[in-house]
Amino acid sequence: MSLVEAEPRPEIIYYKAVKLVSPERAKRLSLAIETPVFISYYQEQYRKCANCDVVYGPLIYQPSKVVLAEHWHEDEDSKYCLGGVFYDSTDAKPMPIYLWTAILSPIGSMRVHGSERRARGVLIDEIKINCWLCPLDGTVDNITEGFVVGNGDLTPICSPEIHPELAYQPNLSFKVTENNQVLFSQV
Repeated sequence: MSLVEAEPRPEIIYYKAVKLVSPERAKRLSLAIETPVFISYYQEQYRKCANCDVVYGPLIYQPSKVVLAEHWHEDEDSKYCLGGVFYDSTDAKPMPIYLWTAILSPIGSMRVHGSERRARGVLIDEIKINCWLCPLDGTVDNITEGFVVGNGDLTPICSPEIHPELAYQPNLSFKVTENNQVLFSQV
């Protein structure tokens, strides 16, 4: 019998689709902030827990910060409660390419029901950014600086010079720092 060398298992990446919203849009969601902010791509409205009637809303995702769910039941019998921070992982399915993607580390209590994953909290490691106008097929790397267009939901682009077909001018620029912070400036 000969030994066969096992192939290394790929690293599991935990991620979540997020979107960038303007301060005006955030205020309409009852988030009192003065700068653009990342929120869940899927939870933009307030929800009521099916177990206890607590109302909870969108969470803010920022690199190097811990995000704790506004509502969470520790007991496993609370499967109808949609509290917690939902996320996906590459061990369940390949990571799709979104415009804004939070790479995260789950912390605290976690639950897995089929492909649904949620945790009591997450640490946001970084936000990966893809240009809205470049091909989203994996052939273009994530961008670390560029511009933002839009009014409510804000969309990243790499450069208006590269994309002269853009019908409107960017209102913000962004840059990802060495410690993964996303900084915004008026254009």
